[in-house]
Amino acid sequence: MSILDFCRNETQMPCKYLFLGQLCGNSTVSLAFDSESIYKYSCDWLYLIDSYLHYSPTLGIYTQLLNVFQNCRSVEGIRIPGRSVLVSTSFSSGTVHGYIGILEILLSLNGSYDTYVVHQNAQNGIKDLIELAVPSEKIYYILPDTLYAFDDLTLIPVRTHSIHFSESEKGLIRPITDFVHRLLFDSKESPLSETVVVLKSSTSANLTGDGIFPYNTIVEFCDQKAWTRVEPIDHKEDEYARIIHGSKRLVISFGTTWMKAMLYVSDRCEQIDVVIIGLVYQEQYNAFQGTHAAFPSQYKNARITYHTSLDTVV
Repeated sequence: MSILDFCRNETQMPCKYLFLGQLCGNSTVSLAFDSESIYKYSCDWLYLIDSYLHYSPTLGIYTQLLNVFQNCRSVEGIRIPGRSVLVSTSFSSGTVHGYIGILEILLSLNGSYDTYVVHQNAQNGIKDLIELAVPSEKIYYILPDTLYAFDDLTLIPVRTHSIHFSESEKGLIRPITDFVHRLLFDSKESPLSETVVVLKSSTSANLTGDGIFPYNTIVEFCDQKAWTRVEPIDHKEDEYARIIHGSKRLVISFGTTWMKAMLYVSDRCEQIDVVIIGLVYQEQYNAFQGTHAAFPSQYKNARITYHTSLDTVV
């Protein structure tokens, strides 16, 4: 019997909820359930596997989810009264999936809730976006490895997990980018910059070890060219977004750093230089280069150039 045999599609119900503090890869093991059933939309992996992927019972994430269900289905949790909504995903610890997922949830919120439930270990930028979009006094940060029992929990299905560049998929991301602009840019002007550099360094808050430059290499690179170096963790998410939004040229690391920044790029930007280093990222580039949807040559008014070394960024 697989975990999918226990899954149901309801999105509002009394239930228990738990997420684990130990990451599984770059995602969180999270689950809403009762004594008999698992609620699919509490875990991105259950939605993805049911809708797109082929189920493999040997994958660690599914073993952990099934263990959570079997071990906790009859255990009492900390009661959360009133009407609650989950504003976290399996990827809230970071990654482009986490940012896109949270923005889709915020965009889809209808009506008012007593409690907006957020993972305590969500990445700071994700927390910043949530605090901008919902009443801060109603946000409840739940602890990892702690079982909660909700009188009424709403789950908002997340169907968009990445930035879509192809013409056929742009409709999936357009409502989210429009929401970002209303949330971050309509009420405050962005500072104008000629060239902004956002490169993952050894001192950055990195969820993975891929594509990282030594800190001194980035500092010397920016100093030589008199370009503005930006470290995302030094800014609140709305401040960082407006820096990207006001840039004329963007030099940026491949991965989540690049894909998330595409949400913030404005029509002012003329050139985007995506720097791809590290074996994992370079293998992805070698496999998919030339595919418009994965590695577009144009975004809005900006030409995109891909580099496997800083030496070619001139």
